[in-house]
Amino acid sequence: MMGRMCPVCNGFTKIELQCEQCGKPLTDCGKYTDYFDKYSAYEEIDAVKLADGIKKDSAIGQCPHLLFCDSCHIERIVIIDERKIKTN
Repeated sequence: MMGRMCPVCNGFTKIELQCEQCGKPLTDCGKYTDYFDKYSAYEEIDAVKLADGIKKDSAIGQCPHLLFCDSCHIERIVIIDERKIKTN
């Protein structure tokens, strides 16, 4: 059986992008869906993805991350491709 996991959420890689306005590094604030309400971080990931407004992220294995510029206070959503993993 195959499952999926986000390499950023699981610490295998980092997002290293700069702000388009000031050029400073953006801070990865984690999964975009964790900020919907105070319980969304505890909900089933695929269920929350169905309501996040991002087309097909659940179906094709993507994890939206919220990035923030500490200088400009601009938010940006970046889509990370999840990796397939073997599950038992």
